[in-house]
Amino acid sequence: MKPTACAYIRVSREKEDGVSPEQQNEKAELQAKLLGLDLVRIYQDLDISGRSDKRPAFQEMISDIKNGQYTACLVYKLDRFCRNVKDFHRYSEILENHDCRLISISQNIDTSTPVGRLLRNILADFAQFESEMIGERIKDNKLANAKRGRWNGGHIPYGYRRENKTFVINELEAEAIRISFQMRAQGKGPLAIAKELDRLEYKPKRGSKWGEYWSEGSVKYMLQNRVYIGELVYAGEIITEVYPPIISREIFDAAQKTRNIPNRSQASTHLLSGLLYCTFCSISGFQIQYHGRRKIRRYVCQTKRRKSFSECPSCLLDADSIENCVVKEIFKLAANKEDLEKARVDMIADYKKRVKAIPTSRPRLKKDLDRVQRSIRDLFQDYYDHRIISRDQFAAKNTELQQKEAKIQTLLEEIEQIDSYGEAIEINIQQLKTELVAITKEWEYLSPEEKRTAIRLVVKQINILPDEIEIDFFHFKTKLPPTKKVRGTLTF
Repeated sequence: MKPTACAYIRVSREKEDGVSPEQQNEKAELQAKLLGLDLVRIYQDLDISGRSDKRPAFQEMISDIKNGQYTACLVYKLDRFCRNVKDFHRYSEILENHDCRLISISQNIDTSTPVGRLLRNILADFAQFESEMIGERIKDNKLANAKRGRWNGGHIPYGYRRENKTFVINELEAEAIRISFQMRAQGKGPLAIAKELDRLEYKPKRGSKWGEYWSEGSVKYMLQNRVYIGELVYAGEIITEVYPPIISREIFDAAQKTRNIPNRSQASTHLLSGLLYCTFCSISGFQIQYHGRRKIRRYVCQTKRRKSFSECPSCLLDADSIENCVVKEIFKLAANKEDLEKARVDMIADYKKRVKAIPTSRPRLKKDLDRVQRSIRDLFQDYYDHRIISRDQFAAKNTELQQKEAKIQTLLEEIEQIDSYGEAIEINIQQLKTELVAITKEWEYLSPEEKRTAIRLVVKQINILPDEIEIDFFHFKTKLPPTKKVRGTLTF
């Protein structure tokens, strides 16, 4: 019965050697016949670089070799196997440990002999050197292309279209860019710009999570892109006059000066902006919308506002009533010591429950951790110093010990968190009392912006539930039902 063999064929993206997969296939079959081998299977990774071992067919072949399916592995050249010296030696050792020799067809190298192993190691170093040189040449060529105004790949910037390996202006999209930069220079925020572009029916190239609408993120990215003044930032260099500019440098610089303008949730004087959380679509963002002739303020989930009202089942929130309700709850909490005392008792009970749930004591865990860490040190000595175990044995045992170490450290961290939680209960409740009293005393003298900031000192988040709201006071939560619900609007 003939010894079984496999062949590995790889062609890089750069195709630097000019040998096609078909040619490699033919040479592998011919070499197998000459050596009297039964070529069972040919593994192929096409258009994949050998600098990494993350190659599907390669990993499948290594797995089959570990299972003892082959006694020889044929490659056209050693650099088809690996171009990284570290990976090359690692996988060569795997082949040796499983009695599988590596044969280079064009270089006439057989690793079953001492001379073959020597040449293998020398050529592996040269393969990595050649790979690094190819990478440098590609990098230099791409930089030269960028300096000539050619695009090196990726998404074409909004406002341009590709023509003869360079960019020409797309006038329809360019108009949206000019509007965006002009609005930003006037102090408008990215959200306002996105809404204006949607209103004028300018469509983004790839849309956003809201669908075919502009998002704040895409507008921010566009406003910082230097390609619109004819410059390209590539490999850390700013290359000028490579593309036709869409806007002037003066407009671009003016837009950059307004980048520090706060966004809507930071600049808003609406008391609960940024605090309301929609539990239906998991978005922490409600916007104010004005309704009717009387311009009644209502908080609306962003999904409803940006997509459609049918996309989110949450109700509209009457802004005046929910703001007053939250403020009243803060004043009530400041005046009612019983609620705070109940919160403290509940937190202590929760602390005791978590302490009981700890599977073992801290000293015991520390002893176990020391023992595992000593075993890891001994394992490294057995492999690197004494060479009494194989690489596979080392890898398997090391993985097992690392998992044990991580599990013990996680338990110790949980104990530390529980201890700090217990120590902080009294401090947290006392701090909350102090902040509540200070807010109630100074409330009437605060500006709208200061009131909004003050609420954030004691309220972490307000969860919008189907028929009520839940105020999270950092350390405990309280639910408040609405007084009425009319046409999908909750009033408190």
